[in-house]
Amino acid sequence: MSVAVADVRPRVLVAFTGRSASPDASMKGMDIRVLGPLTVRADGRELALGGVKQRALLSMLALRMNDAIDVTALIDGLWDADLPEHPRRTVQVYVSRLRNTLPPPNPGSGVAVIRRSDGYALVGDPETCDLHRFQRLTGKGYAAWPDDPDRTRSALHQALGLWRGEPLREFVHEPFAQAEAVRLSALRASAFDLRIEADLACGRHRQVVCELEELTPRFPLNERLHAQLMVALYRCQRQADALAVYRRLRRSLVQELAVEPMELLRVLERAILNRSPELDRLGPSGWASTPVLVARRPSTEATVNDPAPVQNLPPRLRYFVGRENHFAELDAEPGPAGTQPHIHVLHGMGGVGKSQIALEYAHRAGRRWRYRWWINADDAGLIPQQLGEFGRAIGLRVPPTAQAGVAMLGWLSRRNDWLLVFDNAAGPSTVAPFLPSGAGMIVITSRRRGWSEIGSSTQVDVPPRAETIALLHSRIPALDEDVAESIAEEIGDLPLAAAQVASYLEQTDTDPRRYLQMFRTRRAALLGRGEVIGYDARVDTTWALSLDRLRADSPAGVALLETASLLASDDIPLALFRTADDAAEDALAATVTYSLARRRPGGFQVHRLVQAVIRQQLEPGRRQQLSDAVVAMLIDARPGPPDRPDQWRAYRSIVPHVLATQELLERRSAGQQGPDRQGRDVEHEYLP
Repeated sequence: MSVAVADVRPRVLVAFTGRSASPDASMKGMDIRVLGPLTVRADGRELALGGVKQRALLSMLALRMNDAIDVTALIDGLWDADLPEHPRRTVQVYVSRLRNTLPPPNPGSGVAVIRRSDGYALVGDPETCDLHRFQRLTGKGYAAWPDDPDRTRSALHQALGLWRGEPLREFVHEPFAQAEAVRLSALRASAFDLRIEADLACGRHRQVVCELEELTPRFPLNERLHAQLMVALYRCQRQADALAVYRRLRRSLVQELAVEPMELLRVLERAILNRSPELDRLGPSGWASTPVLVARRPSTEATVNDPAPVQNLPPRLRYFVGRENHFAELDAEPGPAGTQPHIHVLHGMGGVGKSQIALEYAHRAGRRWRYRWWINADDAGLIPQQLGEFGRAIGLRVPPTAQAGVAMLGWLSRRNDWLLVFDNAAGPSTVAPFLPSGAGMIVITSRRRGWSEIGSSTQVDVPPRAETIALLHSRIPALDEDVAESIAEEIGDLPLAAAQVASYLEQTDTDPRRYLQMFRTRRAALLGRGEVIGYDARVDTTWALSLDRLRADSPAGVALLETASLLASDDIPLALFRTADDAAEDALAATVTYSLARRRPGGFQVHRLVQAVIRQQLEPGRRQQLSDAVVAMLIDARPGPPDRPDQWRAYRSIVPHVLATQELLERRSAGQQGPDRQGRDVEHEYLP
């Protein structure tokens, strides 16, 4: 054997353990390294980056270099439950310190942390980050395969040489790190896999034997590595050793997982026993370059390239009406083609029907995609496990650990016949690490905004009134048209509320007209009644999580919604909230991020049922405090004399809220609240 173990050890350690055998020379200028312990060098000098949280923030920005990450996503990535008192302010402090640490960028070089919209971005030449260099080199290698395996091998050798250790290990306790580590590990594993394939295709079996012999004992259940080693050993005239590798792998699989090796390994064993001449000509189309993650067939006549359809979709909704505009957008996405997935995000407030649209589309798309898998994405830590379940459902060899996510991402990246639905994703940063690079389709639903760096997105709003009425009639055919119209008006066309109302009427056999009267007088109580299928909450609880996250992110945003809950459901002028330093604008931005409010020209709007739920949850003392504030706010905002035409537009924007708070104004005009702070008589402000 011409190659000693010492000659290949650096490649082995870099590729799998991440321990670099020798330090590589630092780049000139700025050099940001995340493929191992986080380091930043400026002209060869390593910078002190501060504490763990500050370093973690820089890592998050570097992993998405030149893309903005909104502040809420940064907060979610830095803290789980133990939030600081003012998380936004804390992030601002970290950003300020990083700006002071990083040298000022020169024209055409350097990096800087800048503010973009409601977030931050690390901007500069992407070549300063080793992750970008790795992706550029691997892209070069993938593009050359299989036509030029030597170029593929060279590019991937360079790419894997950039790794210096396990990614993000120092941030193991930070929420963002687990998902990102899975993504980075999948990128590395895919590159290593193809690099071995290219070596074999170039006839370098003697060079890779030592490498694979060292790795397989450390990864005793990795069938891909074992298949590659079997081919390499056979080509080195070591037939007995190749068969011994198979027997050792089979023993491990049977003892630890109670399963037989996959079909590829069994075919390969027979070929080695028979000294098949094909083994000497294996290249891009041979056994060694066939993905090890192949489906098991229930029939011996089935082939690896013709797997059976697999799906885990929730049951199709019996009652579904309309939404054809959203299906047209989803159907407009290209079919299986190219090399990248087609990603479409449906975002909007809770209860507006995002998941139902995604589910109906997934059922309709059965003939378009062979594999359809539904992932509950509200807890990012459970996504790898669900990807592993996907793999096991189609007969793949995936480990029952977080590495299952790595294995499945690699498999999906080689195919173009799958549809993944990530339902109820908390934000872009929680899903991005689990997006395969294959040419399938991904549908994401979320209450959060800000998905432009992931894919195309659509805001899902309440459906047209006619669709709400049609949904009610589909559940209750005898429902009077006028009553259906009135119910739709009272619930603001919210699909969750429509399903809940129909369920309540069916379960209790209540007269719809009587229910309408009850709803108008006892709205808060009825919002918690009526079980629904296809939603994970009732109207009275569906916004609880969003409100909790908003409370942690922006207490001022919660205060804005609490105040708005006492106003009308019409557009609310932002000018009513006269606060300094654009505080009202910042508070509104936070509520819009969580889809709890909609921007309107000059103001915003809150759905009437969101208002009702928030109003119901107010403590008596807090409600009294807000009532006083609303009355004073409306008085302060009174336009000029109402008989002047130039004041009519201003009156039109305020009068709905005056009417909605008429009871408060009447109580105050009767002296129950005392005069306003300027001593004016409220009776002469708005009321006759």
